[in-house]
Order: sequence, then C-alpha cells, then structure tokens
Amino acid sequence: MEGVSVATMGPDLPPIELGATHSENDFWRALRDELPDDFYVLHGLPFLTKNAVQGEVDFLVLHRELGMLNIECKGKGVYRDQRGQWYREEPGDWRSPLKKSPSQQAKGQIDAVVDRLSAPARCVLGPFSGQFPLVFGWALSFPYARRKEINVPPGLQPEIVFDASDIGNLAERVRQAFDFYGAQHGASASVLSKRD
Repeated sequence: MEGVSVATMGPDLPPIELGATHSENDFWRALRDELPDDFYVLHGLPFLTKNAVQGEVDFLVLHRELGMLNIECKGKGVYRDQRGQWYREEPGDWRSPLKKSPSQQAKGQIDAVVDRLSAPARCVLGPFSGQFPLVFGWALSFPYARRKEINVPPGLQPEIVFDASDIGNLAERVRQAFDFYGAQHGASASVLSKRD
C-alpha cells in the first residue's frame, strides 16, 4: 500500500500463497492494513516446546513499547455449544469437537513461546530482574463471525476477543488487548530500544 504506513509482516507474502486458510489470509491483510508501521506481525511462526512438541502460532504481534500478543485465528464454523464444548462445522452437516478450546490453544502457544525465549531474554538488572522483559498475552480472532454466533464464554474478557465487527478497527482493538495485559503485568513491562 503505497504512501500508507502499515505493519511490517513476516513473511511478507499473503498467507493464502503459503497454504494458509482464508480466515488467516483475510485477518493477515486486516492486520497489515490497519496496524501502523511500529507494529511487527509474524504469521505461522513455528516453535518447539521443551518436550519437543511442534507448535505454530497463527499471529504474533510485536511492538517495542506494548509487548507481544499471540492471536489465534478461527475461521467459519467454529463455535461453542451450550455445554461449553467447542466445535468446527464440517461439510455435510457434520461437526467435529476441537481437542482444545481456542483459549487453551492461544494461552498454551504464548506460554511455550515465552518459555523458549525466557532464558536468553530474562532481565538481569534493574526492577525486572529475573522476569521476562515484555508484556505478553493472547487473544482470539473470529474474522467471519460475531461473538453471539460463536457463543463466547461469558468469562472471556471482551478486550481479547476480536470478531467480524472489529475488522476496520483493529488498531484500537489490538491496543486494548495490550492495555489489558499491561494492566495485569503492572510495572513489569520494559520498552525495547530501536536496535533491540
């Protein structure tokens, strides 16, 4: 987008060209176009846990002042029933239960990423000694559905759930998610210098 400040994406190819889902592709474009150029967004980031389990983060949003936010993106047909079980609708009026809720997925992913980065990134001096130096957290994206259609759990904070109505307002919504986690981390947030 010439003349417009947009987020830096990695990789810089639309996800659909790399075999990703339509929902991830559309959400990638929305993040790229709506977040300003001081945001970095990594898509399809693979990681390996300490137990050698391979995982992948849909979107890791980075900002040198705000921190790090993992966003798990779900496409059409993902919803929660009245008993609290999450499902994905499949072709032929069939549904399959998800092994983990989107929240469990997103939280597990960011915990694994922080765990792998902790040793080299822990602060050794100052008020953050021994802590991970950035605010971090997770959020969910449902770019094709509204909260009511998904049946989002009532205890899930609205600051960390993006739905179809948030497309077009993602810069503000992503900042709200960072603010939510920043308040939880309190003073334990640091700002990376431009060369970090």
